[in-house]
Amino acid sequence: MNIFALLFSIFIFVILIFIILIILLFKNKLNFPLAHKEEFQRRKWPYRKKDYLFSVAELKFYKILKQIIYGELTIFAKVRLADVVYIPKYYSNNKYNFYRIQAKHIDYLICSNDRIKPLIAIELDDSSHNMPDRQKRDKFLEDMLEDAKLPLVRIKVSLSYDIENIKKQLKKYI
Repeated sequence: MNIFALLFSIFIFVILIFIILIILLFKNKLNFPLAHKEEFQRRKWPYRKKDYLFSVAELKFYKILKQIIYGELTIFAKVRLADVVYIPKYYSNNKYNFYRIQAKHIDYLICSNDRIKPLIAIELDDSSHNMPDRQKRDKFLEDMLEDAKLPLVRIKVSLSYDIENIKKQLKKYI
């Protein structure tokens, strides 16, 4: 056997090993573990309940809000903008304007207890609000809510909150 035949055999062997490894890798990625596959096949839809509605920061702030307005008003969280504001029928481009808000939400909405009238929108701003695309969304939200006559209060995420300061910010609009 000459050297070229030996090198060619080694080359073919290495290629075969490489192909087998790729097949095994993709087989594991594409196959569900058996328990998940059986569960998936039994269900009609791919949706699952989330373990928690709030992030840790959102839950912490929600508890602060409950302390501040206990019993006086109602707090709603993660409210879709399209459920808070509307576009009068006489405006042109209604669909376009609706599509701009249909998938957006505000973090918290403070409402009256009697008629559940929206009083204050609250946005909890974390570091993502420093990103240019998020700042553009924030500006749209501010302008849109101002035009709709719904006050927007922005609160920066914090390890601890000054409850009296938050009370002052909210009392301006209640």
